Amino acid sequence: MSSFDELVADAVTRNAAHARIRVVPPGNGAAKPPQRDRSEVDYDTERADGADRAEPPPLRIVSPAGLVGFPPPREWIAEDWLPCGVVSGIYGNGGTGKSLIAQQLQTSMAVNKSWLGLDVMQAPSLGVYCEDDNDELWRRHDAICAAYEIDRGATRDVHWISRLGQDNLLMVFARNGVGEITPFHRQVLEAALDLKARMVAVDTAADTFGGSENDRGQVRQYVQRALGSIALRIKGSVLCCAHPSRTGLSSGEGDGGSTGWSNAFRSRAYLSAPAGDKDGGEPLDPDARILQRRKANYAARNDQIHLRWSGGCFALDGAGAAGGIDRLAADTKAEAVFTDLLAVYLGEGRDVSPNRSNTFAATEFAKHPVAKAKGVGKDALEAAMNRLLGAGHIRIEPIGPPSKRTKRLVFVPPRAEP
Repeated sequence: MSSFDELVADAVTRNAAHARIRVVPPGNGAAKPPQRDRSEVDYDTERADGADRAEPPPLRIVSPAGLVGFPPPREWIAEDWLPCGVVSGIYGNGGTGKSLIAQQLQTSMAVNKSWLGLDVMQAPSLGVYCEDDNDELWRRHDAICAAYEIDRGATRDVHWISRLGQDNLLMVFARNGVGEITPFHRQVLEAALDLKARMVAVDTAADTFGGSENDRGQVRQYVQRALGSIALRIKGSVLCCAHPSRTGLSSGEGDGGSTGWSNAFRSRAYLSAPAGDKDGGEPLDPDARILQRRKANYAARNDQIHLRWSGGCFALDGAGAAGGIDRLAADTKAEAVFTDLLAVYLGEGRDVSPNRSNTFAATEFAKHPVAKAKGVGKDALEAAMNRLLGAGHIRIEPIGPPSKRTKRLVFVPPRAEP
C-alpha cells in the first residue's frame, strides 16, 4: 500500500464512528450489501445500536412552481379532532373513560353514527387495548351497541386486540437513545393493513413506550416513528391514549411528562371531570365529563364537548344533546336545503365540488341566504352531502380535460320505468 493510501485508510478509520460507516480493510474482498426495496417499512434498518444501517432513500425535493391544480383536501376521521396521516393523543386521568371513548369511536366508524356529536369517517378500525381483558371490552361494546340502538352484527368493522398482562412495547431504546421498532409493532401494523383499518387506537402510551417519558428525543421517536409509521401506512389516524402528569392535572392542560409529547402529537384532547381533577379531589358530578381540544395543528384549540356517562356509554350533555327525533328533523332540513341549493347552482351553470377547495359545496351553500335564513351551517351541510352521496341521491362527476380534471356534484337521474 502506498503512503497516500495509508493516510486515506487512517483518516477513514478515525472518522468511522462519527460517520456511522463500517470500515472494510482494502483487499478483503467483502461484497457490498444488496440494495433493499424501500417501498415498505424496512425494520432491519431500525437498529437501536445504530450499526450497519442501510443507506437512506434519495431525497424527494419538490418545487411548488411545478405543481398543477389544487392540493388534495385534508382527510379526517373526525373533523378538527382526528386528522389522517398523523398521530393524535387523548389524555385523561385513570378511570375517566379514555378507553370507552376509543371504543365508541370504533363503533361510530363501523356503523356511520355520530361520535360524541361529531360526524366520522365510515371505515374499519383496530383497537390495541393493554389495560382490559376481552370480557371487559365485550361488555363495553354491548353497552355501546345498546346506546346506539344497533345489533352487534352491524359492527363487523370493529376489531380489537386485548393485551392485558403481555409485553406491549412498540419501541425500545438503546443506551445511545436510538429507538428500535419491536416485533409487536410489526404485528400491529400488519394486522391494521390486513383489516384495511383507517384508525388504530393505542391504549395506552405507558404500556407501549419503552423509553423515558421525560426524554424529548425518545418521546418524539416513539410518536413520529413508531406510531407515525402506522398512521402513514394505513393512510389514517392513530389515537394514542395517555395519562396526564401531576403537573398536567394541576395546570389544566392535561398533558404529561416531557413537552415532547404535546409537541409531537398533531392534535391532543383532554378528557376530565368538570370539577375535582385540578385540586386532586372528587368531582362534584361523577358522571359528567368534558373533552377539550388542547392542541390542534389543523384546527382551533380549546373547543370542548360536554359529555355524560349513562348506561355504560358517553352521550352529549346539555344543549348539544339533541334527542333522536330532533336530530332526525335537523338532518332532514339540512338535506332539503342542500338539494335545493344544488338545483339552483346547477341551473345557473355553477359547479360545486365534493372536495375542500374554493368551490366546496358546503362552504358555498353556507353563504347562501336560503341556508342562513334556515339556520343551516357548513358542518350540517357537509354531513348532509355525505348522507345524500351514501344514499345515492347525488353523485360525483369528473369534468374538465385530463390535464385539469376536477369533480362536481350532480343529481342521480331517476330510474326509467320498466
